[in-house]
Amino acid sequence: MSMIEARIDLDYKNLKKYFEKMFEVLENSQKEEREKIPEAHSMYATSLPDTCISISHLMKPDMVINIYSYLEFWLQKICLLIKDKNNLTLNFNDIKGNNDFHQYRKYIEIYFGLQYDKPLKKMYDDLDKLRLIRNKFIHNGGYVQDNEKNKFKDIEYISVECSNLISIEKEYICLTLESAKNYLLCIIKNNKMLTCSRTSAGMHTPTIP
Repeated sequence: MSMIEARIDLDYKNLKKYFEKMFEVLENSQKEEREKIPEAHSMYATSLPDTCISISHLMKPDMVINIYSYLEFWLQKICLLIKDKNNLTLNFNDIKGNNDFHQYRKYIEIYFGLQYDKPLKKMYDDLDKLRLIRNKFIHNGGYVQDNEKNKFKDIEYISVECSNLISIEKEYICLTLESAKNYLLCIIKNNKMLTCSRTSAGMHTPTIP
């Protein structure tokens, strides 16, 4: 395993360990919440269920944001390594794309020569949904508009509550963290440029679309 692969794997293991601790805290907190719900219902009647935000709605989004930060950090590192190895003047953010995540992909495709086969494309699509969910929590507190619900209905272990708040199941956190790690390692393993020395002499610099 190369140094960059080892560091990606170490970050994954540290996040996984952190999440396991947080799930323990969450489980204990949810038990306390369930004990308090009858009392809260008697105080606020039927208005509470649609408006009450539990600790789960605070902790799980934090995990989603952490996963995307891990993914984005290493994609930026990979793009910068590609730039340095090939003495390029263009950065990944000079590439036209639909969003930052799409820019990383296009930069890697153009200058890394990576072909997005069906399994890799599936991972990319799933992680692009992670970006969508993360952005909703960053910019909208996890709430979606009625006309946006269809974007989330087919995401496994994700649902939109009647209050239009995104709900995240534990399985989504675990599977998405694993997918982020596999996506990064797949990029590295598909090309040895980042794991061994290589001259950039004679390399063709394509025109940016």
